[in-house]
Formats: sequence, C-alpha cells, structure tokens
Amino acid sequence: MVRGSVRGRWAGALGAVALAVTVTLVMEPTLSVADDLPPVVDGLATRAENFEAALAALDEEQPVEPAPVPSGEADPVPVASDAPVALVELPSAGQTIVSFGGGTLARASTSSAAASTSSQGTDGWVSSVVGGLPVALAPVDGESAPQAVAVRVASPEESIAEDLGGVIVEVEDASDEPAGPSSLHLRLSYEDISGLSGADWGPRLTLFEKTSCEPGAPTGDAGTSDGLDEGCTWLPLESAINDVDGQTLTARVDLASASSTTAGSSASAVTLAVAPAASGANGDWGATSLSSSASWNASGSSGAFTWTYPMRVPGVAGGLEPQLSLSYSSAVSDGRVASTNNQASWVGEGFDLTSSYIERKYVPCAEDMGKVDGTAASNRVKTGDLCWGKDNASLVLNGVASELVPTGDDENGTHAAWRLKHDDGTRVELVTVSVSDTVREEYWRVTTLDGTRYTFGEHDAASNATWTVPVFANHPGEPDYEATFKSARRQTAWRWNLESAQDTSGNTMSYWYAAEKAAYHSLGADAVLGYTSGGHRALPPDLGHGV
Repeated sequence: MVRGSVRGRWAGALGAVALAVTVTLVMEPTLSVADDLPPVVDGLATRAENFEAALAALDEEQPVEPAPVPSGEADPVPVASDAPVALVELPSAGQTIVSFGGGTLARASTSSAAASTSSQGTDGWVSSVVGGLPVALAPVDGESAPQAVAVRVASPEESIAEDLGGVIVEVEDASDEPAGPSSLHLRLSYEDISGLSGADWGPRLTLFEKTSCEPGAPTGDAGTSDGLDEGCTWLPLESAINDVDGQTLTARVDLASASSTTAGSSASAVTLAVAPAASGANGDWGATSLSSSASWNASGSSGAFTWTYPMRVPGVAGGLEPQLSLSYSSAVSDGRVASTNNQASWVGEGFDLTSSYIERKYVPCAEDMGKVDGTAASNRVKTGDLCWGKDNASLVLNGVASELVPTGDDENGTHAAWRLKHDDGTRVELVTVSVSDTVREEYWRVTTLDGTRYTFGEHDAASNATWTVPVFANHPGEPDYEATFKSARRQTAWRWNLESAQDTSGNTMSYWYAAEKAAYHSLGADAVLGYTSGGHRALPPDLGHGV
C-alpha cells in the first residue's frame, strides 16, 4: 500500500508538470513547424503516459534468466587442485670460504649442504649464496681483515633447536695463518624469508651473537654473578642495521670477540642468529596497546575525525547497564610511533569497542642497568627482558584515560591508595590479597563519585581478566628482588581488565575475557617463557551468555 500511494502521487505530479509545459509551448506565438515535417508523436503528454506505464510496471516481477559465464572468463588462470602451496622455509645447510684476495676457495660440503656461489663486486663486497641465503662480506676500512673467511649457514634443524625463531649463521677466520684480531662487514639478505613468520617479522629482524659463559664465573667489579652464568646465551649485536626497504641486515663482526661457539667450531668463530627483536621500524611489540593518544583532549582544532555508534543493551532492573559503543578516532593512528605497539584493535584500525582496564608499564632490562640509591643492578648483561623500573599505573574507564599517582597511604600493606592525576574525587585502591615467597596477587578497586565500585582483575582464574608477563626485579626494594638476576623473576600483571561493576543498591554486572597467549626466549632466564599478548571480551564459560 505504501508503494502504491507513492506511485500515485508521483504520477499525478508528473502529469501536472507535463500539462503545464504543454500549455506553455502551445501558447508561445513565435514557435512554428515546417509543413513538410512528419507529425510529432513523442510529445510531453506521451512521455507522461510512458512514465505512468513505467511506474505501474514496478510491481510486476520481471524474471531474469541466469546467463552462464564462460569458464575462460571466470577462471583465466586455471590452477590444478593438487598444486602444492608455496611455503617460506628456513635456508638449507651450506658452507663456503670467501677470499678477499681473489674470489672463493673451494671447500668440501656435506651431502645435505646446498651449493654455494660467489662474486666480487666493484664496491669491495664479495657476494655469495650459502644454503640459499644471500651473504656479502667486505673489509673494514683502516683495520686488519682476514685473508679468507668461512661462512656457514646451519641446517633448519639446528636453527630450530636454538629456539630463536630465525637462522643461525657462523663466520670464521679461514686464513692459512691468522694474523690476530680482525674485523669485517657482514650483510645478509632476508628477502626470500621475509614471510617466514607474521607480526612484522622482517622489520623486527636483527643479529644476535652467541657468547660463552663459564658456569659460576664471576663478572663485574664486585665479582657478582650476572644471572646468565649457566651455559651460553644470545646477546643483541649493537652494530646491526636493518634496511627494511632493501630487506638486508648489515653489521660489523669482530672475529676475535668470540670465545667459543657451537660444537665443532674453532675458538675464532662467531656464531650469529638472524632473529626478530621485540621492536622494529613499524612499532614495538614489547609495548602494550595503551597509547599516549588515549589521554589527548579533543577540541575543535585537533583535526581528529571521531565517530561513535552507541549499542543498545537489554534493560535490567536497577538501571545498571554497560556503556557499550563502537567508536573510531583518527587520533589513535596519530599516537602511534616506533616506540608503541601498533597492532590494530580486535575490531579494526582506529576502532575500539568500549573497554575499561588498569595497566602497568615496565622497562626493558637493557635500559635499567644503572645504580639506584648507590646500589648496582643485578643484571650485568643487556637482555630484552622486562624489569620493574618504577611503580606506575594508568586507568581507562568508560572511554576516559588518566594516569594514576600513589598517595603513599597503605593500610596494613594490603590496600595502597592511588589518585587520578587530575583528581576528581575518584577513590582508587591496589589490593594485595596474599604475599609469600613465590606468590603475590593483586587487584584494583575504583569507586566513582556516584558510588559505583569497579573491580579490575579480582577473580582472574574464572574471568581471565588479568594478563601477565615475566618481570625481573634487578634493584633492592623492588618486589621479589633477589641478588641473582636469574632468580628474581615473577609472572606479573601488566593489565587488569574490568571484571565487575556494582552500584549502591548491590546490582552487579560481570565481564569475561579470552586471553591470547604467546612465548619468547628469555635471555635473562635462558628459557622460553610464556606471557599474555592480549585478548578480547568473551562469553562466560558456564552461563553461555554475557554482558
């Protein structure tokens, strides 16, 4: 009925317009038509009738016969159903000797090793392909260089056994009579293996050097252990440069710096690993998703485009309902730099589904090796692990972010008081529920001015609201501090998600989460450690529905 009434109004209007125009044209005295022209049969009145017929036909369904599409157009490049899927694999084992005095010297290879070729460039670099991995070497200007260098690429099994997620490369002085310490430039191309793993694997690649540690050997002026005294460990090579555009790694290698390598290698060899670090040109995966842009103030001149789509939720008695909305802000992308975690949220780049949490940031142990109150740090070797740094926290509640500041008030050591940086009267408590030699559980309570109490991470086992990461305490006074760096490690929360909200009438709503787990090779613990990389809202495991 609606469609019919609309059609009638449009038909009437078109007829009136056509009649008015026809009358105007007929009454115009200056118009004339030649006698020998055929009569006009497509006048305005006729067109109005055609419009009426077209409108009347809208209600009639016109069947459309499906037209077959030729197979050549639908699939111009046929692919066999049994065609193998191309996968990126680790380079195969290979070995070669490069001479800076004139090409490559032959060396016998095992049957499993791939063939190696090399060429001398005009820029002084000698290029070779070892086990499928392009390698180039060049002497360091003004410094002693070896006459010949042996380059070995480990087998995929050997590389995987190191648990670094990369390729093992060994460089050795192969001169007939080594003249002592020497240096060279090494360049590796990762173009063919850039898709070996996800998560910006290529831009995060760097070189690690395998060092030797005598068990129990003292280090440092005080003769204390650095916590890495059990077997060898991998340390980042500070001279490594990742050319993301060229997909190459370049570094200076000092052959005399290595004291031992893998079994079967000489004492002058250097063992390197092409493996990803926590950060790269596209961002820092060691950082959390909390960005400085979360605390920016919006204004008419900010230039940010924002959009919010509020979502309706079922009404409940008492009126305690979640504030749920899908929002977008272009400032989210503006707040991302090389030092932030630049992963898009689980609902898309620049988008967010209303979430509330409290987050604590830690510092890389490599940047926390100085003295505190005159006491040296327990870590003497740079690693990519996280250390305490200083106590801190930030709150994101119902779309508003604020730093938290400790007030120093602590009731019996179990209820530490905090305040918002821009204090509006909100009460914030860090509650410690148990303390022992190995366990320290914490959660947060936030009470706003309307009396609503928000709890973050209180019942983690059921809700997965607390996300953790291994943290080392390397200075006296920090939680779980031990004199030995390796022993001062604890799985510590970096984010407490909103778990429940309760109003003054006792009405409560609860939240559940699905945590995403990951792992990394810890240089401080010399082991593979697990952590929570992120997560999202989820249904409660026992009820089958959620808020």
